Amino acid sequence: MYKDLKERLQYRVNRLFARGAAAQYIAVILASVFIVVIGMISYFIGLFSEGSSNVEGIEGDIDRGFWDTLWWSTKHVLDPGQFAEDYGAPWPVLMIALLLSVAGLALLGMFIGLISSMIQRRFELWKRGNTPVKERGHTLILGWNQNVAGILRYFSDTGYRQRIVTLAPYDIQDMHDAIRVSESMYSNLDVVLRSGLTSETQELERVAIGEAGCIISVAHEHAGTGHPDVASIKTLMLLNMHNWSGEKPPIVAEVTEKQNVEIADIAGGRQIPIVSSSEVISRVMVQSARYPGLSDVYSELFSPVKNNIVVKSYPEFDGEVFGEVAQQFPDSIPIGVTWSVETSHGTRTACALNVEPDYDMAEDEQLILLSMHSKPELDAGITTQDVGENDAPRTKSAKLNRLAIIGWNRNIDEMLQEFDGHAMHGADVTIIAGYTSEKAADTLDKIKSTLHNIKVDYRRGDPVDRQTLQALDPWSYDRIMLLADNSHSATDPDSRTIMTALVLSDMQTDTGKPLP
Repeated sequence: MYKDLKERLQYRVNRLFARGAAAQYIAVILASVFIVVIGMISYFIGLFSEGSSNVEGIEGDIDRGFWDTLWWSTKHVLDPGQFAEDYGAPWPVLMIALLLSVAGLALLGMFIGLISSMIQRRFELWKRGNTPVKERGHTLILGWNQNVAGILRYFSDTGYRQRIVTLAPYDIQDMHDAIRVSESMYSNLDVVLRSGLTSETQELERVAIGEAGCIISVAHEHAGTGHPDVASIKTLMLLNMHNWSGEKPPIVAEVTEKQNVEIADIAGGRQIPIVSSSEVISRVMVQSARYPGLSDVYSELFSPVKNNIVVKSYPEFDGEVFGEVAQQFPDSIPIGVTWSVETSHGTRTACALNVEPDYDMAEDEQLILLSMHSKPELDAGITTQDVGENDAPRTKSAKLNRLAIIGWNRNIDEMLQEFDGHAMHGADVTIIAGYTSEKAADTLDKIKSTLHNIKVDYRRGDPVDRQTLQALDPWSYDRIMLLADNSHSATDPDSRTIMTALVLSDMQTDTGKPLP
């Protein structure tokens, strides 16, 4: 019976303290009141008797009854040191005072423990990034991958002081460590990290999505859903259905694979621009291989310091042709036009790049310019010069019948498909990576039916090993591509790329034969 009663009491206490901080504080206060009431029994055992009249700790200045007894019991609970002032009181009163002091010590310890745990919980909330964000006009990044550090660096390079808020289902410390190395490069940014699911409305509200100046959704790295694009598509659905209190901010989203672009576009209500990162990387790599020096052009275009892509309206160009308009910008290059169209999904922005010189401009159209300044200057005094078709510079496509790809990452399939679209029939592609032939075949077999112009030969090997590279005979190829190699998961892929480049450079020095 006693054991059962004890277990039930422990269970009730555990339930009470498991209900949160408020319940714990209430329990301590109720326990204090109960102890004080118990201590008031001392009135009936001689608290104000003649034997206690000269005791320093027993005062009877009010009524020598209820109020004085309440005060005596309360001060012993709150200050256990009051027991020393009861010297000379009758022993029953001393026993009650001793019990009150011991109970007071226990309650004081519990109260200090509650305060300490509350402070610790608050620090844990800050550490986990569970606190709400109170910002306005901030840039909101939803999701996390290796490109976030580059995005932050791009914002920093613009020179403007900005506040960036990130929300991703990862540990705050892990995200901080990922950007800590480059933190000095974007000192003009105030980066706020928050941990949480981007596919939950409450989490989006916690990072002030309604007050954001612009929103960037990136593919989730190690999303735990089988594919990083799944989390991005869920996020897009929420963004599309969100009830915006004010004007909807500009939104752009990233998916990793080209085949998921259509699904992501549907999830975003066909109103959110979708960028396939693997498609962009694959095209840049293949085009840079086809045209030597094109990588320098891409570096200029993607540089936030030297160039800006500006979209601006010029109503004065209504009725003029694009070729004449292009001549009126001394420090900018018009590269296209944009306009608004009404669709079944709402108003969308359409654009045309590299338009013909005789394209007629309309008043409601905006120019897309590549400019050295954020506000392109217009000089109408420049005379129009007709550039003949035969005078335009042309770059011949380099011979590209044999390609060696050293390394392997998730972009390999789209890179092969991109190369297949530009290669002559019968071109050869050799891949060297650390995966087994069976694992590589799982990916290659899925895309073989889509490859019509190239033949793919996979070889297992270590791209950092000189003998492996010598067996490849790199001089027999028209181009060599070095990919960030994820086939050796134990090491940093960028480090392996650098090591492979160093080995190839040393091989070129030893033989005196220039590599492709």
